[in-house]
Amino acid sequence: MIAVNSYSQIQWHHVNGPNGARVNCIAQNANGDIFEGNDFSGGLYKLAEGANKWSQILSNKTINDIIIRNNEIFLSAGDYFMHSPDNGNSWDVISPFSSILPIAIGNNDTIYASSFYLNYSVNNGQTWTQTAMPSSEGIAVDANGTVFTSSNCEFGIFRSYNSGLTYTQVLSNNQNFSSIGINSNNEIFTGAWTYGGGIFKSMDGGNSWLEIDSDFTNKIICYLVIDSNDYIYATTSDGVLHISRNGGSTWSNYPLNVNSPTEFFHDEIHHKFLLGTYSYGVYISEDSIINWSLLSDSLNNTFIWSIIQNINGDLYCCTDITIFKSVNNGDTWEKLNSPITTNNIIYKILFNSLGHIFVCTDNFGIFRSVDDGVTWQNLNNGITTHTQMLDMTINNNDDIFVSDLNYGIFRSTNDGNNWQELDTINVSKSLQALAITKSNSVLVGGFCSSKIYRSTDNGDTWQQSNFYGSDVQKFVVLPDSSIIASGYNGIYISYDDGINWTYKNYNYFNDIVADVYNILYGVSSSTFSISFDHGYTWSVVSNIPNIYNPNALFLSNNNLFFIGTCGNGIYKSDSIVFTSINNRNNNLSFEIFPNPASKYLQVIAPQKSKIEILNIEGEIIETFYNNEQETTIDLRSLSSGVYFIKVKTDKEFTVKKFVKQ
Repeated sequence: MIAVNSYSQIQWHHVNGPNGARVNCIAQNANGDIFEGNDFSGGLYKLAEGANKWSQILSNKTINDIIIRNNEIFLSAGDYFMHSPDNGNSWDVISPFSSILPIAIGNNDTIYASSFYLNYSVNNGQTWTQTAMPSSEGIAVDANGTVFTSSNCEFGIFRSYNSGLTYTQVLSNNQNFSSIGINSNNEIFTGAWTYGGGIFKSMDGGNSWLEIDSDFTNKIICYLVIDSNDYIYATTSDGVLHISRNGGSTWSNYPLNVNSPTEFFHDEIHHKFLLGTYSYGVYISEDSIINWSLLSDSLNNTFIWSIIQNINGDLYCCTDITIFKSVNNGDTWEKLNSPITTNNIIYKILFNSLGHIFVCTDNFGIFRSVDDGVTWQNLNNGITTHTQMLDMTINNNDDIFVSDLNYGIFRSTNDGNNWQELDTINVSKSLQALAITKSNSVLVGGFCSSKIYRSTDNGDTWQQSNFYGSDVQKFVVLPDSSIIASGYNGIYISYDDGINWTYKNYNYFNDIVADVYNILYGVSSSTFSISFDHGYTWSVVSNIPNIYNPNALFLSNNNLFFIGTCGNGIYKSDSIVFTSINNRNNNLSFEIFPNPASKYLQVIAPQKSKIEILNIEGEIIETFYNNEQETTIDLRSLSSGVYFIKVKTDKEFTVKKFVKQ
């Protein structure tokens, strides 16, 4: 169970970096300000006219689409429709229906919003009318007020003359269609979001359609937009931007040379082009789309998969785009050269005794750097087939073990130069968590299976442990040699090197770490918690309502906590938590009883000691000086919760935990 203490919360703040964002949409107002919306609760950013850094104006929101009318901004933000009448300074938030996707403004300022079906509002989004017209991918309104929609639930393009109250399917072709664009001549264009589709055009209000260029047939049309000059821009799955300046009759092709483009925008005020990407942020071209550069490195909505620290105290984190490094306790981060040239997840980073860096990836195997991330070498010699390499560990002899989602476990005994697929007969090939125990045994947990396997001969042979739980996402080996297994079904512990396991607690944590005193720390979707008894009971140290999608937890050598998120970068604790515990001297001993205590706590300690009562954050709330060996402390004024008692002499101190009931 988890007990919540009544004291003030640890403060967390968003650090400067790592930079990057999963860009869903880009828009611009008449003043030249650019707005950028992110996926996965990454929020809304603004790049003001003349500025060189993005400023976040909405956090913890998934922004699916942006429409700007004068200085009014309209957003589809997950389950919310949002309206700002003053350029983003204030917002009206309405939740008329769930999963709002594209939005559009038509004649008479009617607003349209997709939520699998078309919805419309005639009063700036205050109230809505739902129709049965399929709509989840694109919305466009022509000069006559006719509405066109596309849907990935029901194939084709749909048309309505009365805001979706009645509708007709006008293009079927058994395809999913993405964006819909309409030029000044009321010609309609749409691109297929499936191979074998292409780009289609209608010149008669959707009654008939023509595939306008067979070159697009074997490409996915990722995005299609038409600017005020009637130029058509289409990005395709092969990383090429296609431009037509004559209604689709002919096309010019421009390789983008930018990883994972998602959104294209023509900045007609400054005569520039913007390109949103999947994880890399926003790029800009000022020379007719030949060269692209990062517009600003101040978007920090990356996915954080793991964080680690080297012997010099430098921090490294793995993201969905590359590796970042911090030399100042995580306050700022620099992007290292990526081991992978295309968009790919880097799950884990480790150092061996030589200081070499190893990373395991989603689809490209294993990489090594011997020069602190300047250059990388792919190390797949001996690995014939691999998919998602989810975890990696290194033992005392620098032998490296890597688990694969579909192909078992691999080992290297020579700095990663050669790999061997281990003989895992009777062992699942779908593996995830890895750990090296204090006795140098190897543990591996199954992915989506209730099994743990153990090897005592460096991976040559394996035995199934006595474990009766769900999949294991992470092992934590504590200094006292006990081992924690954490997964969706809760927390298990082994006291015999992973042979037998005992169920401890049903709480699910996204990540768990331990300090040198066997204290466990866990982060869930809404709390940061602590356990002093091997995970059996937990106390909430801090609620984290403003940290969306926490994914990774890390405790640095100087006792600072970092939370890495899925889509919101990294958060760092403002205070050094439990400093007194992590700097204690165990040569001084004392006793306390009863524990838990309700009214009084007896302390047996050396005479003339200083006794301090601290709250869960390490703040001193009461101080006593004992003249006798036994001291009685009145606890009746304290609220129920977890506390620490610190006993100090002139030369040393020790801290213990107690619970006030």
